[in-house]
Amino acid sequence: MRPICDIASDIDDYVKYSSMLEMICKHLRLRMPASPLLNFRDALSHYICLYEAKTDEEKIKQETSISEHLSRGIKDIYVYILNEMQITNYPLN
Repeated sequence: MRPICDIASDIDDYVKYSSMLEMICKHLRLRMPASPLLNFRDALSHYICLYEAKTDEEKIKQETSISEHLSRGIKDIYVYILNEMQITNYPLN
């Protein structure tokens, strides 16, 4: 199990990366998908459960869920941006 402060740092990093990707969407004139925000919400929900967890098993379960939501949210926006660029034949220069 990782310290809760490290998991909080992962959540902070997610906010930084997702906001950068949101700016990329704005630059490309793409509407950002809801998935990154929904996964962020879900990660925060699991963080609260982690904070309140009493057993190691519950802590591991919540830590894993947080990691999955953060990974999925970032992956979804990467895939969305690349897919939209491919569909629209967005010029790269």
